[in-house]
Amino acid sequence: MRVIAGKFRSRTLKAAGHFRPTTDRVRETLFNILQNEIQDSVFVDAFAGSGSVGIEAISRGASKVIFIESNRKALLQLEQNLESCCEGESWRILTMDTWKALTLLPQQLSHVDLIFFDPPYEFSKYPQLLQEAAKSFPDATTIVEHSSRSKMEIPLELEQIKTVRIGETTLSFFRKKLQ
Repeated sequence: MRVIAGKFRSRTLKAAGHFRPTTDRVRETLFNILQNEIQDSVFVDAFAGSGSVGIEAISRGASKVIFIESNRKALLQLEQNLESCCEGESWRILTMDTWKALTLLPQQLSHVDLIFFDPPYEFSKYPQLLQEAAKSFPDATTIVEHSSRSKMEIPLELEQIKTVRIGETTLSFFRKKLQ
């Protein structure tokens, strides 16, 4: 696994054991879509795992990245990856459950531009997760990486603005509906 573009291009990243990291192809597609939004953005990488998505955001010019991860093995790998290429950059790791982090972040940040969720593919609480993200940061675009086989229930207050299928993986983009 490697950083695809930006100032850390071609740096190698390691993934912890049994986790399913976001593939290079999916990250490349994601950041091609976000290319006009990533510069100087505040980016949240939830269920961060090895941190490959958030590190890619830093590499491509995000001003701040918040990594949310609660698994100890993944945290060790995330910390090693960040230390190997992103020293001196503006990032923070929240070692806690994603829901708890989403409720605490608005007290620490005035805004977030992009929220990326990559939960395990068996995850079933997408509607609740999306509602919490919209409640915490109503102006943010939320992106979910999920299995192309899964049907995602969308909360009424959100609109799906884009869906991109990359093999067995789908990226779904959401925004809060205007009232």
